[in-house]
Amino acid sequence: MSRRTSKPSWSERLFGQGSPRKGQRSQRQRKAVVASSGGAGRNRLLLALILAGALLYLMFGTSWFYIYELELDGARLLGQEEAYNRSQLEGWSLFWLNPTSVAARLKEDPLILDALVSPKPPNGVRIQVQERLPVAVWQSQGQSYFVDGEGVLFALRGDARRHIVVRDLGDGAVQVGERVDVNALQAARELTRWMPERRAWDWAAGEGISFLSDEGWRVVLGDQSQIATKVRAYRAFRDQQQESEGPAIVLLDVSVPEHAYFRTNTAIVE
Repeated sequence: MSRRTSKPSWSERLFGQGSPRKGQRSQRQRKAVVASSGGAGRNRLLLALILAGALLYLMFGTSWFYIYELELDGARLLGQEEAYNRSQLEGWSLFWLNPTSVAARLKEDPLILDALVSPKPPNGVRIQVQERLPVAVWQSQGQSYFVDGEGVLFALRGDARRHIVVRDLGDGAVQVGERVDVNALQAARELTRWMPERRAWDWAAGEGISFLSDEGWRVVLGDQSQIATKVRAYRAFRDQQQESEGPAIVLLDVSVPEHAYFRTNTAIVE
C-alpha cells in the first residue's frame, strides 16, 4: 500500500517553507516596537535640548528679560530714580531677581519702613513701599533732617516748608537713622497748636523746649506738660511788661508755671 503525502499548505507553496511560528512572529514584532520607540525617544530628547537652548538664549542672550522699568507704589517722598538706584537693578535679568535682597537694600534708608518687591515681566519690577511720615524738621550742627513721630531721623526730600522746625542747641552731631528726644517733638507740636504764629522751636537737653521772643527774651517752656498753662503765663508776663519800664529781660522761665521767674541783665526775679 503506497504512502500518501499531504498537500503542501498555501504558505509553503507561496514561500517555499512553512509559515512562521507564533513565538517567532511575536519576537520580531517586539524588536520592531523597541526600535521604533528608541528612535522616538531620541527625537524627543533632541527637541527638548533645542527648546532648552532657545529658552536659555532668550533668557540671557537677549535683552528681552533684563530689567529696565520700575513701578513704584506707596511712595510720597521716595523718587522713582532713587528707588531704582538704591535697588541696584541695573543690568540684572528678571530671572536673577531676589526680591528679599532688593527689599533689604531699600530698607537701609531710614525713610522706608517696609518694602515688597515682585517681578513684572518681561522687563519690569514692582516695588511697594511704606514710608515714615515726617512730623517736623530737626536741625543740628547746620544740618536739617526730617523726623517722624518716633523720633527717627531721615533725609530731607521734597518741600519741607510746611513742617515745624526744632533746632537742637546741643554740640553733638546727629545722623540719619538715629533717634532724637520724642518729648521735644511732642512739646513742639503741642506748642504750635497753642501758638500757631510760631513755626520754629529750640531744644536743649536738660532745659527742654524754648524760643526767642519778639522782645528778645529766651522763653523756656521745658517739657510737654501743662503747655496751655505755660503759654498763658508767658502771654500774661509779656502784656505786663509792655505796660511797664524796667531792666532789660534776657530770660523768662515758665517750665514750672507755679514757680516762674525771669532774669534781667542784672538780676534774677521770681
